[in-house]
Amino acid sequence: MENFPVNATELIPHRGNMLLMPELTYASSEKAEAFFAVPAEGLMVRRDSTLIPVALIEMSAQLTAAWIGWEKRNGRNMSNSGYLVGIKDFAVNGKVMSGDKLKIRVTKKETIGPVIVIDSKVFANDREAASGELKIWNNPPDLPEKKTPETESGSGELNIHGTEFFEKRADIDREIVRSIIGFNADDENSVAAKLVFNESFPGFDGHFPGKPVVPGILLLETVMLIKELHLKSELALTGISQVKFSLPVLPRQPVELHVSAVRESDGLKIKGKALLNDKRAVFSELFAEKAIGG
Repeated sequence: MENFPVNATELIPHRGNMLLMPELTYASSEKAEAFFAVPAEGLMVRRDSTLIPVALIEMSAQLTAAWIGWEKRNGRNMSNSGYLVGIKDFAVNGKVMSGDKLKIRVTKKETIGPVIVIDSKVFANDREAASGELKIWNNPPDLPEKKTPETESGSGELNIHGTEFFEKRADIDREIVRSIIGFNADDENSVAAKLVFNESFPGFDGHFPGKPVVPGILLLETVMLIKELHLKSELALTGISQVKFSLPVLPRQPVELHVSAVRESDGLKIKGKALLNDKRAVFSELFAEKAIGG
């Protein structure tokens, strides 16, 4: 019988900056749980001690991966890994702060071929902070070996004048902005950007060792950032209608990002599309509102 908790590094490949969940606190055939406090500092903690919302999705995905690893270790699942390939109806309910005590619970809703549909709930100090559906591709093909294509590099020279709100952002947001090499506002609703994530991009640190891939949740954070820079106003993510991750983004691959937004009664509906060589890598529909003080 398994003794809990189990250190996450025994069950999942994530390391370094991208290891966001320290342990598997409990698991059974029906559910898995993790209890831990939000650290005071970190790549995804802002200078005002707020955790960026997409980190809650990554924590839920890592808990699911740890659950898969636990099942394999106990002879219940022969999978080697699982990748986040979709998000649906994910609600974000207010801020999560450094020091908040998190309780994350994932349960299996159904299995569709190689895809496991997961129901995720995140509680912060016993308040439901986020919930929604994740889709995990169970036992996918191996990622390509690390290689460095000949491409442009991130310049970090984007003019962000008039965006003073950016000063309190998380370190990862600053690194994403440094990866922008092109930015063009098509009109008041649409904007296009080109990014290249260099090998030094901290999102590659531990995601994954020897086979770096831009974490999908950071591509969603990029969509939000591009729209904020377009509006010169800070936004707060309130929900995700749907996301589909189709292709991995590797170091130094040029990414074309197209972001549009329409105003609705309760905020903005933001659509994002990331392309690799004209092939869709990510499609997303997010909901946001203007941040208080933004």
